[in-house]
Amino acid sequence: MLEALVDPTDRRAWERFDRRYRPLIVEFAIRLGLDRGRAEEIAQRSAVAFFDSYRRGQYDRSKGRLKSWLLGIARHEIQDDYAERSRRPVTPGQRSDVQDHFDLVDDAHRLSALWDRQWEEHVLTICLQRAARRFSERDLRIFKMLTAEGMSVSQVAGRMSLTDSNVATIKHRILAYMRDVRAKIERMG
Repeated sequence: MLEALVDPTDRRAWERFDRRYRPLIVEFAIRLGLDRGRAEEIAQRSAVAFFDSYRRGQYDRSKGRLKSWLLGIARHEIQDDYAERSRRPVTPGQRSDVQDHFDLVDDAHRLSALWDRQWEEHVLTICLQRAARRFSERDLRIFKMLTAEGMSVSQVAGRMSLTDSNVATIKHRILAYMRDVRAKIERMG
């Protein structure tokens, strides 16, 4: 995907980039205290900043991963937003909220940890979405029962009228597929 982004007229590559990373930035901004509208605006501004920087050749893969570079862009956009909001007249209670969020954005370690957690959730969401397109509803239900609901293989097998071996095989196939999807995402991001 990154190679395709070199061509600014490759609309499909940019749309793929936007679909993959916009939700990550939006949810990250929301976790930092922005409402959805402002978070969407931050994501848009971050995408434009990324596009401009990438077109000028400023992204260097040897200096870090794409997700780290995006964090820097999003962080800068969020800091600008908080700085702008902190200059507006507000009540004392609102001022402390803005300052608390501004302090978080300035704390590189906490911000990076939050970004990493958001990245993990984002990757998991993509993996689950792709698995939903590849596997049957029954197999996905079995996977959910094993992972999200914490049921044992034997419990699921009994409930679904399958053997333990069938259930274990389904889980293994879905996990293997999700690991492959994750590896592809991680290579790019």
